[in-house]
Order: sequence, then structure tokens, then C-alpha cells
Amino acid sequence: MKILPRRKKKIRLPKDSKKESLFRLLRDLFSARGYEVRREKLKQGHGFRVSSGQCRLRDDRLIFVDQRLAQDDQIDFLVSQLQVQEFTLLDEELESLPVHIRSRLVSPLSEVA
Repeated sequence: MKILPRRKKKIRLPKDSKKESLFRLLRDLFSARGYEVRREKLKQGHGFRVSSGQCRLRDDRLIFVDQRLAQDDQIDFLVSQLQVQEFTLLDEELESLPVHIRSRLVSPLSEVA
């Protein structure tokens, strides 16, 4: 009989409250446009290659974010989805975003107009 070594538990880092509030703000931007953003442990294992993404279920528009990703990666994913969807953000919505994210969402041509 072979005794296997114990698996080490992954150490969970506490979530950064500023990044968490930014995630919620981005989630609210999607909610205002009819999308539901859900954090889930997406299936992983032999034969599975699941990543964060969007889908439709009947008339519901869903965006799944893998909760095992780092907070920065979750935020980057939502920002990239805002770019893909090409949502027009209101001035108040843009002002509520940090400068480094706002610069990714606003093209230089739209600032001139």
C-alpha cells in the first residue's frame, strides 16, 4: 500500500476592497445594459477548457467570470468585454471609473468630438 502525500491547501489572499468595488461598478454597468455578471468556479479538469465569457440562456444575457482568477484578471476581463460590446458609456459612468480604465474605453477620436 502506497501512502500519498497530502495536498497542500492553497492560501487564499484577502480580496482588495478597492478592486472589489471596481468589479461591482463594472458589474453594474453591465446590469444597466441588460447583462448579468456572475462569478462562478468554472469547470476544470481532464478534457475541459473553460474560460470566462458570455452566453445567452433563453432571453438572458450572461457573462461568467471565473472566480479563481486574480481580481486584476477579473477586472481586465470585464473591461475587455465592455470594449467588445462597444457600449456607449454616459459621462457620469466614465467619471466613476479610474483613469487607467477610462483611457482603455475612450478612444482618442471620441474625446476630440
